[in-house]
Amino acid sequence: MTIELDGSSLTRAQVVEIACRGRDVSLSPKALQRVQRAADFLAEKVSCGEPVYGVTTGFGSNADKLLGAHRARDELPGGNPEQHEGSLLEELQHNLLITHAVCVGEPLANDVVRAILAIRINTLLRGHSGIRVSTLEALTALLNRKVIPVIPAKGSVGASGDLAPLSHLAIVLLGAGEAFVEGERVSGAEALQRIGLAPIRLSFKEGLALNNGTTQMLATAVLA
Repeated sequence: MTIELDGSSLTRAQVVEIACRGRDVSLSPKALQRVQRAADFLAEKVSCGEPVYGVTTGFGSNADKLLGAHRARDELPGGNPEQHEGSLLEELQHNLLITHAVCVGEPLANDVVRAILAIRINTLLRGHSGIRVSTLEALTALLNRKVIPVIPAKGSVGASGDLAPLSHLAIVLLGAGEAFVEGERVSGAEALQRIGLAPIRLSFKEGLALNNGTTQMLATAVLA
């Protein structure tokens, strides 16, 4: 029997069932409608050229910096000044995950990673992040197909969020990083291949949606 996630009713006992006893999850259709509405709203704002934090602007102290139509390095000899803006916005999200996946140490235990996956999926189902339904479904496939992303234990920056651990979790969706599949440690690309998923290309704000949160802290606290 699966546990339905809807963004609001997940209990600590259910997290334990998912993390420690391998229960599968399903996604509430009503919650997925919220997710789709948020993604559509964000895409509309981008198409109108409106400044949107972490989408058409930089992050943190660079929030007031609007992204240009192409990368500055494309102005150099051999560059590509015709780079499509949509590709640049996708590259921003991709690079956000890759550059933050810098944890060290032994991998977190399987039950902790499964708890992180369940809680992150549930959080994103609230429909506030702009993530696409297809990306959320891919993340759910990792959980239900027992793919355990390798997340080295040391690297969270505490109150600012679990940016580094969650990046290790999410880069598996890109075909990067590593994961355990049936106890074997393999590349992210091979892990996806084994469960029949193609690597995804991130859309507007999806990198930020996947790695910006305190999910590792919460997962560890719930299991404790």
